[in-house]
Amino acid sequence: MLRLRAAKSDLSPERALASLRRIHRHRFTLNSQPLNGVGTITREQWEILHALRLTKPSIPEQLTLL
Repeated sequence: MLRLRAAKSDLSPERALASLRRIHRHRFTLNSQPLNGVGTITREQWEILHALRLTKPSIPEQLTLL
């Protein structure tokens, strides 16, 4: 809560957690190869992560689909 206030965020801690819970990590198999990914981060989620001094969830290697 203190970091949200320090960042001058209007979000409550409950709303911030609810927003961050919507970040999806995906695991799937393509051509028998297991792959991982992170869904798109919304602006609100990005601002919450920044306010909390957290980094965006990521995967070790970015893969292209084509």
